[in-house]
Amino acid sequence: MKTLTPESAKELIDSLADKELSFGCEIIHLHNRKSDVVVYIIDDDNIGTKNEDLHCTKEEIEILGHPILIGDILEKIYEIEKDGNTRRWCRARLCEKWYPFGFTKSLQSIYAEGTRTEKSEACPASVTGVASYRCEKVLKPEVAELFLFIKSLKL
Repeated sequence: MKTLTPESAKELIDSLADKELSFGCEIIHLHNRKSDVVVYIIDDDNIGTKNEDLHCTKEEIEILGHPILIGDILEKIYEIEKDGNTRRWCRARLCEKWYPFGFTKSLQSIYAEGTRTEKSEACPASVTGVASYRCEKVLKPEVAELFLFIKSLKL
């Protein structure tokens, strides 16, 4: 079975995200690396956010994009897949793979909740006298399966 790294999953999210800076767009404040949501925009120097009392400017944020919901993926399937049978199969498979996480969850939140850190023995104790471990982030199998399916759609 194919595997998908968390980095590849993040790249997929980045490629699908709507990065228009508008109401509801998720951002990260560069000064404290906290995520936030845009509430209003007057201009590039006056952006109001949900969790910050201070206004920020466009230079002080990183734009993550709007949440990617199952409906966004379904629309893209409808746009690219012209054959009705294939379109129905893709929709059914997507719903089947997304269902365990809840249809109201965004792809970003599925990713955030679906990564875990695994510890693997990097150097056995028999070689150095002390076992050392290497930690790496991995996707839970059901999350990897969803992301692999979405990636296979070539949206």
